[in-house]
Amino acid sequence: MNEATKKSLWADLLGCLAVVVAIAAITAIIHWMNASNSPSVPNSPTVLNVRPEPNKPPVVVEQVVLLCKNPLCGHRFEMSREEFLAKSPPEGTPVFKCPKCGQESAYAEKETPNKNGQ
Repeated sequence: MNEATKKSLWADLLGCLAVVVAIAAITAIIHWMNASNSPSVPNSPTVLNVRPEPNKPPVVVEQVVLLCKNPLCGHRFEMSREEFLAKSPPEGTPVFKCPKCGQESAYAEKETPNKNGQ
């Protein structure tokens, strides 16, 4: 194989590699954009999949989203609004135990609005 042929093969190989890297980068960007546009935590009340009686609406349970502030954890989980209010102290910011890391480092991230929008 002469020198010109080797250079041509290397140029072709590098060109193919550049195309593969470009496709991978575009795919990663599209995936990141789609993931950032869709909420990871639902913004609406959770609808329980129970078998409602005929002519009755499904049961809706309002949820509070909690986020563990432990930098090694960051776990997100939900708690019913009733449980959240029952476990909250009368004064101060309520802090909860994270079910993943066990630390008292979970705070309410956001609450879903009730049917009156409050």
